[in-house]
Formats: sequence, structure tokens, C-alpha cells
Amino acid sequence: MDNSQVAKVYAKALLEAGQDAKLTGEFEAELKEVLTIFKQNQDIWNFFLSPRVSRDYKLDSLDKAFKGKVSDSILSFLSILIRNNRLNTIPQIYSEYIILNDKLNGIIRAKVQTAIPLANEEILEIKKWFLDTYKAKAEIETSVRPELIGGVVIFFDDKVVDGSILSKLKTMRKSLSLHADEKLISNKNTGAYYEN
Repeated sequence: MDNSQVAKVYAKALLEAGQDAKLTGEFEAELKEVLTIFKQNQDIWNFFLSPRVSRDYKLDSLDKAFKGKVSDSILSFLSILIRNNRLNTIPQIYSEYIILNDKLNGIIRAKVQTAIPLANEEILEIKKWFLDTYKAKAEIETSVRPELIGGVVIFFDDKVVDGSILSKLKTMRKSLSLHADEKLISNKNTGAYYEN
């Protein structure tokens, strides 16, 4: 089983435990905190992943490092990952957990790109579009790409909605190029062939 499949299995198990305890949001926040600590402290991350460090020493160190910082449930979950030699999959587990928890709560996370910053009213309009179209609340992350010229590009799940002027210009250019090729073929067939 590859790491992405492993991550899905662990994320699903953790989400189910979170549902039982009514703590799915808290578990997500704690996983994020653990991941942040690992990202900010490469030495700690390398220590926990090292094959030279014994499992028992890792478990003892885990308890000292995270006791009181995360719930007993998350501490237990991290212990299971260490025992099964799967702690390296925690970034993927966190990503999968977010997807599953969002689905559970009817939330779509979207990245929105525009040529100029969006006004609050425009963000609310995009959120309304998600609610009307997908019956889901949207968490919007915005960024500015001046090369889009105007319009908006929205990324969510595995979808892209591209309503940018840049995209329309590219489509127009492609269409004009196809028509030009068709005209050339037509001219070749009639014996009147011109080249610039």
C-alpha cells in the first residue's frame, strides 16, 4: 500500500474517532499544530524518522515533547504511527483529514486568483455561488495574479473554473489560429495558396 493510501486509512480512522468524541475540528487543529512543530524543527523531525533511534526511545520522547500540548487522543494516534513506522505520512494524513472533515461539514476550500484584490462583496458573491451551485460553504483563499488582466480563476477539489480575460484571449487566439489553418487548407485545395 503506497503512502497516499496509508494516509487515507489513518485519516479516516482518526476522523471516525473524532466524530465519536465530537472533536473533529479540535483534532484537525491539533494535527496542524504537530505538523507545524515538525516543520519548524527539522532536527526533531529527523530524530523521529531516524531508523537508528529505537521505537521505545521515540515513544518516550514523543510523550515528553507533546504531553499537555495535544490531547491524549492525538498523542495516542502519534504513538500508533510511530509503532507502525508511519510517522513520515503525517503531512499526507493531515491533508486527507482536512478533505474528509470538510466533506463531513459541507465545506469546500477554494483558491481564488484575480488580477486585482477582491472586495469583500466580491468574496461574498463567490461564496454565494458555491452555496447555490454546490450547496456548500466555501473557505476562500485569495491571491493576485496581474497577468490574468481581469476576471477570476477558481481552484477547488480537482476542478478549475477559469473566467479570466487571459483565458478568453488564449481561447480566442486558438480559435483564430484554427480558422487561419482552415483557410490555408481551403486555399491549397483551390490552388490559391499564400504565405506571409
